Order: sequence, then structure tokens, then C-alpha cells
Amino acid sequence: MTAEEVEGVSGHSIRVGATQDLLALNIDLGSVMQAGRWKTTTMPMRYGEHQLAGRGAMARAAETQGRDAKVDAMT
Repeated sequence: MTAEEVEGVSGHSIRVGATQDLLALNIDLGSVMQAGRWKTTTMPMRYGEHQLAGRGAMARAAETQGRDAKVDAMT
């Protein structure tokens, strides 16, 4: 990384990215909360809303029925 790139990165952006990465790896929310030292689910759920939606009830139902949940959400 260049010095200019490092200046554009905050501790917050690293925290958000790490949360998203952990959730994308299917790490459970409790473990993510522990890693980020959160006491409530509010922030890690907000940071990882797209990753969590991909494994939510509607995504699982679409997969079970052989549909693409991303396409179904757009129609």
C-alpha cells in the first residue's frame, strides 16, 4: 500500500470490512460479535446486511425451490 492509500483507511473501515469478511465466510454472528467486542447485534448486522441476507430465510427458500434469490428480489 502506498502512503496515500493508507491515509484513506480508517479504523472504522477496517472494522466494517473484517465484519463483512467474517460473515461472508459463514462465521456465526456470535463469534463475529466476540471478535469485534460488540455487546449487541445492531452494528455487526448493519455492517453485514448483504452477507446475512444471502443466507436468510428468503435466500434459503429460493435455493430449496431452485430459484436465484437475487433475480427473484428484482422482479
